[in-house]
This record gives sequence, C-alpha cells and structure tokens, in this order.
Amino acid sequence: MQSGTGHAAGGGELTIDLPKPKVSWLSRVASGLVIALVIYLSLQFLQIRLTNRLAYDWWRTNDGATYSKYFSLTLTYSLYEGSSLLYGLLSLFLPATNRLNQAAVAFLTGNLLSHMRLPRQPDATDKTTQMGILTPKQLCQTILLHKGDGDESFNAWLKDHPSRMQGEVGPLDANFELTFPAQPDELTKDYTGKAQSFVIKGLHYYGVYPRAGDYESWKGCLQAWANGGLDKQKVNYVWRQSAQNKSIYVLVPNDGVIIDKDAAAAWYDQPDNVFGRYGINMKSPLITFYTTGKAFLDGVPGNLVDGPALENLIGLNFSPSDAGGWLGFINGRGSHAGVDEYYNELYKSVDFSPALPKPECNPTKAAALGSLSGLFTGVAGSAIIFAENPLLGLFAVGFAVAGAAFDAYTKASARCS
Repeated sequence: MQSGTGHAAGGGELTIDLPKPKVSWLSRVASGLVIALVIYLSLQFLQIRLTNRLAYDWWRTNDGATYSKYFSLTLTYSLYEGSSLLYGLLSLFLPATNRLNQAAVAFLTGNLLSHMRLPRQPDATDKTTQMGILTPKQLCQTILLHKGDGDESFNAWLKDHPSRMQGEVGPLDANFELTFPAQPDELTKDYTGKAQSFVIKGLHYYGVYPRAGDYESWKGCLQAWANGGLDKQKVNYVWRQSAQNKSIYVLVPNDGVIIDKDAAAAWYDQPDNVFGRYGINMKSPLITFYTTGKAFLDGVPGNLVDGPALENLIGLNFSPSDAGGWLGFINGRGSHAGVDEYYNELYKSVDFSPALPKPECNPTKAAALGSLSGLFTGVAGSAIIFAENPLLGLFAVGFAVAGAAFDAYTKASARCS
C-alpha cells in the first residue's frame, strides 16, 4: 500500500494508504517480448547492413535514392538471408513495387549484383578506376548506357568515336537513334557498312543504340558488335537463317572466315555493348529476340522468350509506376518465373542448323552430266557384249546414256521445285 499525508481539521496529520497498481504477469511477458523483438529486428538489420556494406555503399554513391520507390536493398537481402520477420515488417511500409519473389531475389543477388560498378585501383595494365557496369539506374530504369551515367569505359569510347552521338534526354532519344535499312529475308543478312547517318551542321553522325522494337536496326547494331565495331569492315559474323524456322536468324561465322581468339572476343570488348559486358553471348535467346521478336530454347517451340520483359529491359515502358531495366525484365517475366528461366533466357544459346545454300538447280546441266556418267557406265557394262556383238554393244551403251540422263534430269527438277 502507498502512504500519503495530509492535514486533518485539528492541525494534525492524516495518513492515507493508496493501493499499488497491479501489473499482471501477462503484461510483463508482452513487454518483454516486444523489447526482445525490437532487439532481434535491430540486430537483423545491422547484420544485413554490415554483411552487405559494399552493396549499400554502391547504392548510396550511385544515386540509388532516386530509385528507392522501385527497389530496396534491405527488403531484398532480408528475403535472401531468410529474415522473413524483417521482410514482412518492411513490406508493410514499402511500396509493392519493391517486393520480389524468392527466384527473382536469388537471380538478382546471385548474378546481377556481382556486376555492380565499383571503384578500383588502376595498375600498369589497366588505367581505369572502375570495375563492373551495373548502377541503380540500370537496375531500375534502362540497361542502355548514356554519356551522363559516369561509366568510364563508355565515356572513353565515345571520346574515341566522335562520329557517334547521343542526345541529352537519354539513350532512347528519338533524334539520335542508330538505324539500318531493312535487308531482304534471305538465307544470309549482312549489315556491315549500311548504318544510316544523320546530319548536324553539315557533319554526319550515327546514334549509339536503335529504337526498341526496330529489329532490323538491332540486327545491324548487334552484328557490328560481333565484328568489333561499327567502323570495322571485315565481316567475321553474319546473320544466318535457321533451317528449321525461316523467321529465326542467329549470328554465325561468315563462310570462309577463320575466327581467331581476338575475333571471338570482340563481342565482349565493346564498351557500348551492354549485353557483352554482362557476359551475355551473341547467340543468347535475349539477342535472338531483338532480331525476330521470339526465340526458342533447346529447339522446343513452346519455350518462347517473353517479349514485353525484354522490351522493359531497355526501358521502353519505364514510368513513375513501372520499373524498367533489370527490374522491368524480372517483373515482366511474372511472379511464377523460376530462377532457371532468368538464366536460360540470358545465358543459354539458341543453337540450330543454319540453312545451307541450295544445290545448283540446272536440270539441263544435270542431265548432261548424267549422260556423261551413263556413257562411262554403259561402256564398262557393255564391254563383254561389245566384244561378242558390236551392234548390240552400241545399243546397250546408248540405252545406259539415255537412262542416266533422264534420271539426272528428274532428280534435278525435284530439287529446284
């Protein structure tokens, strides 16, 4: 009991005993649990921040705050590292666009974040001060590079190629597109030397990237990367039509060209080739999409590349409510995509038998060759008959020649039909 003092009516003191407040054991347990939970979540948060300090520094120093409505490192790592309680709590306060499924998080943390653009110490063989390519902008808006992104390799490349120009708006500026004229749908397509320039103050310039969905221009751009650059004239790789599907083209070595080590590596050595810098090969389903709008994996016709997801990759549909770049690619695949689907779409190869030139279609010439063959066959086969009966032997030779000629003509006509 609590005691209180007062003054009674005769000047004496009056003591009043007040009841002490009762705290139930349930309240004490609940308070303890809340405190323990706060401590646990705080430790989880600190552990994630310390373990992934490099990623947080990358996000902070590359203007990641601009894209916080699309992506949260803490939310991503809490799911990746199994802190479901922290993930659930953060999900209540972060935009729905920040939430990724387990497969998407595994692909992002296991692959994409390994390409973060980070500072490095230059050495005697490499004077650059950056490594990697991924920035928050590439993650959330577009993977295409722009002169204002601060990519050291890309900016040095632009300086070395004054005929290539970008606008101030961004890499998808409609006034600075790289364009190629459409080529006939033939067995082989070659865009070398066919880029179309635009004129500024009497000087000819070329864009850096084509417009999204301009598949002909993307063929030309991708072939230029495979051959070492837009200014290279040696055609090491060409687009070859599939023998199984005439709408599918893939980059293959040009006939009669020996691809040495340097030529094979040229695809990965172009600073403006964002695909090569992410380790994506020229036969990737992703690349095939940009040439035809669809691609097949392992020859299975039902396993198509998702078109809208790939359009989102270069930021075609980026908006205040929808992410572009790698997140656009991931979101475009849908919530049911597995981690293997992301890898397959990027890093597998679209392998098929390239269509071969048709055999010579000249039935008359074939018949003549058949006659010559028939002559030798007839002579050999009629030697014995000729020795015994010359007239009968000559008849046998003539019959063999005529038969061979007719057979050759028939087969040649079938091939040409």
